[in-house]
Amino acid sequence: MKTRFPVHPAALVPIFLAAALLSFSCGGGATLQPPPPASYKLVWSDEFSGPGGASPDSSKWTYDVGGNGWGNNELEY
Repeated sequence: MKTRFPVHPAALVPIFLAAALLSFSCGGGATLQPPPPASYKLVWSDEFSGPGGASPDSSKWTYDVGGNGWGNNELEY
């Protein structure tokens, strides 16, 4: 009897299993973190919730363009 498959269908099971495992292992998204201990105190935060393209709050952020590599000789800044 002639079959439509060039290989036995059971030979495809490992391929389907590998594809299923790969799909479960990819794209899990962010991992939830437990809350910090109650003894921790938040001392500073910035949410960057302004409109798209807006500059950060200048009372909290400044530009630091030191140039000359700052000790590791990076030429870009």
